[in-house]
Amino acid sequence: MTTSSRSGRLGAAVLAAAIAWAAWSLAAELAALRRQVVDPPNPGAVAEWTLATPRMESLRRFLRAARTRLPDGRVVAFASATGDADQEFFLALWAAYLLPEERVLRLDGPVERSGADYLLTYNTTRDGPHLEELLRHPSGALYRILPQSSAAARDAGVSPRDAAGVER
Repeated sequence: MTTSSRSGRLGAAVLAAAIAWAAWSLAAELAALRRQVVDPPNPGAVAEWTLATPRMESLRRFLRAARTRLPDGRVVAFASATGDADQEFFLALWAAYLLPEERVLRLDGPVERSGADYLLTYNTTRDGPHLEELLRHPSGALYRILPQSSAAARDAGVSPRDAAGVER
C-alpha cells in the first residue's frame, strides 16, 4: 500500500465523517424547529394578544387616551406587569404598532437609564422622584421622565420650570 492510497482513504474517511456530522446537525435542527412549530413554548401568549380580543381593546383604549398627551417623535418606554415575559414582549410590540408616531421601547431596567422621554405603564403604576404623572387611566398611566436636575429640584420644593431657569 502506497502513501498516496493511505492519504486518499484518510481523506475519504474525514469527508465521510464531515458529511455524517452535517447530516446529523441538520436533522437535530429540523427536529427542534418542528417541535417549536407544532408545540410552541407559550401559545396562549400569542392568542391573548390578537386584534378584537377584550384585552387588546383595553390596551387600545389606554394607548388612545395616552396618545393625546404625547408629542410626536418622542421615545416612550413601555412597562407592563403581566408576570409573563412572552406577554410583556407582545404588549410592547402592540404598543409600538398602535403608537406609530412614537419610538416605543420595552423597559428592561431602571426608568432613569432607559433614555426615554416618557413612560407608559400598563396594568401597573410607578412612583419615583424622576416621574411626573400626566395621565391616570383604569388600564395604566403615562409619566414624563424628568431629568435628574428637575427631579432633585422637585424634591427640594422647586418647580421644574424654576429649576430649568425658565422665566415667567
